[in-house]
Amino acid sequence: MKRRWIIAVLAAFLLVAMVGLAEAAEGRPPVPIDKVKVIITFNRPPGAAEQALVRGHGGSIKYTYHIVPAIAATIPHAAIKGLRRNPRIARVEMDVVVRLTDAELDSSWGVKRIGAGLVHDADPPNKGTGVKVAVIDTGIDGRHPDLDANYRGGYNYVNPRKEPKDDDGHGTHVAGIIAAEDNNDPNSVVGVAPEAWLYALKVIRRDGTGDVSDIIAAVQWSKDNDMDVINMSLGFGHVQAMQDACKEAYDAGVVVVASAGNSGNEAGTGDNVLCPARYESVIGVAATKQDDSRASFSSTGPDVELAAPGYYVFSTIPGGGYGWASGTSMACPHVVGTAALVRAANPTWTSAEVRTQLASTADDLGDPDRDWHFGFGLVDAAEAAGIEVPERHDVAVTSITAPSMVVEGHTATIVVLVTNEGTFDEGTEHDPIVITLTDTTVDPDTPMYSQDIWPLAFGDSTTVTFNWDTTGSSLGDHVLEAYASLDGDEDLADNSKTATINVAQEIHDVAVISVGPPVVPKEQTVDMSVVVANQGTATETFYVTLTDVTDTEDPIPIPIGSPESLPVTLQPSDSATLIFQWYTGSMSGDHLLEAVAIAVAGETDTDDNTKTTTVNVTGEKVLHVEVVTNCSGCPTGSYVMIPVTIRENDATGPPVARADVRVEILTPHDITYAGASKTDKQGNVVFGYSPHPTDPAGVYTVTAYATKRRFVSGSDTTTFKFIDP
Repeated sequence: MKRRWIIAVLAAFLLVAMVGLAEAAEGRPPVPIDKVKVIITFNRPPGAAEQALVRGHGGSIKYTYHIVPAIAATIPHAAIKGLRRNPRIARVEMDVVVRLTDAELDSSWGVKRIGAGLVHDADPPNKGTGVKVAVIDTGIDGRHPDLDANYRGGYNYVNPRKEPKDDDGHGTHVAGIIAAEDNNDPNSVVGVAPEAWLYALKVIRRDGTGDVSDIIAAVQWSKDNDMDVINMSLGFGHVQAMQDACKEAYDAGVVVVASAGNSGNEAGTGDNVLCPARYESVIGVAATKQDDSRASFSSTGPDVELAAPGYYVFSTIPGGGYGWASGTSMACPHVVGTAALVRAANPTWTSAEVRTQLASTADDLGDPDRDWHFGFGLVDAAEAAGIEVPERHDVAVTSITAPSMVVEGHTATIVVLVTNEGTFDEGTEHDPIVITLTDTTVDPDTPMYSQDIWPLAFGDSTTVTFNWDTTGSSLGDHVLEAYASLDGDEDLADNSKTATINVAQEIHDVAVISVGPPVVPKEQTVDMSVVVANQGTATETFYVTLTDVTDTEDPIPIPIGSPESLPVTLQPSDSATLIFQWYTGSMSGDHLLEAVAIAVAGETDTDDNTKTTTVNVTGEKVLHVEVVTNCSGCPTGSYVMIPVTIRENDATGPPVARADVRVEILTPHDITYAGASKTDKQGNVVFGYSPHPTDPAGVYTVTAYATKRRFVSGSDTTTFKFIDP
């Protein structure tokens, strides 16, 4: 069995639910506790004398900048006060941690939504040819077949001895949105500016973090090497030297664009935009969904300047593949690519003129004029690049969402997203847009259902819901096709999408999976967990019992818990953990416990309804482990938080600090990821799981093991589930 490592963390990290991240944390060794990373800004450009001053305070110099009068260094913590008192020094700031926030065109819904395809097909065509774009990120897979023609190298600030190769996935995904090649491959994607030149400036380590000092150096490199546009899909707290560097680059003609951040809430309230998107010289970008609504995670505030697609965006990933990701990190490169198209159409324009063009041509969303959710609105590549959009009628089925399985006789709900991609308002009561749903497996020529919709303004989307009654349907896969009909539609290639639903026979099968923990203290009320599962195809409600069946002189089974049986309702393939409270009494030694999932009507396989386990009742203290996840059904590639809590004896016991905790994650394809750390004073530790690019959809089993001297070891198991977008 293969093993990989995950990273123990104390807070949520990435700005984006990436498609696939690295197997292990690696990079620079940690800075000793008595030294800190700082950025020292002087009152004049630093030279030999300023370098000597830093070294004289015990510092080691990382960068001496010329874009700003500053030096990045590692110094003893005690030296900060002395440096701040020096009249030659304007300020000393901490080097804060940075975190990542055609048929081919049909795969790139965001590129198509902002009208970039119209720019590519214009006369003359505009594909951003030769516009220089700096991607300040995790690096780029320059050998990817959809990026290799546009990749122009760059610099690796994490390890200057190596090329800026992407060991994370984030930067390659961003690069594909900007400039994936237009090679007419229906299985790939196309970027907003598919002939722009990409420069990889690697500032983010393999664990998804980096230093502001490296980003300042990357902005300086961009200015020195005459970049036209900078993409920063990342975020951090304010650093004045970084703000000054962005302004210098912008004033020199570089268009600077950054993601607003993923700190938003469902209500869309509060000012939570991150830096550098907050800076006046930087275009801050929020994220939208396919229906032009705000993505709930998208940060809000007065510094949001533009909005762009950032929800389930399909793009390039390292190794030559493609994958989905969501976040303002994905919205940002849509604006960057559009800026490249504007610069290609107007090569003499200043950065301020490009910026004004982007804002003035954006499609207003939300409140009139500029607002905290969308800024000036959704970026419009066609209008921004000065393309006269031809008049045309065109509606499209943008997506179809359906369950992968339904039990015969039950109803499956199918949701169809329809978008008006033409230039006219479409649909009237007398001449509506007609949406049909057809079971092509049974009769491809006769729709099962039909709905009329009207009106649908150009650029708008709406959803249509069908409820398919499968009574009498044949077992097996059924391919359902949603089709949009419109008189005069000039592009029929995007009018349909299909979904495959398996009609399954109704099977009743419930099972007991595990009972634990294996060791408990005596004379205590302890929580005994019983994990049960629904292994059939029908929703089940059933009861579970736990009994002490130890063969003693009085072999009478003793029910555990009050009430003696617990009810549970489970959907097919779901599982649940039930807790039975057991007073262990004064008897020590082994006890045989039996958990029973009482058979449901129609169940034929009852062999797995019962599970017995031996539990040792001891006088020693026991580590009670509780592990949870934040992901009961997340899109593949999502970042998963795994909090673990360790208490003494039971869930209400005192917390156990400095306990050794090891977490193992078993994937559906039998690969185990593992990581280890210690609990804090509250008995807590949080692990973060960054998915590998090959991780499939399905149920992942998480087991946490805890050990500490003079305690009996404990463990707990839970699951999380990845679903395909």
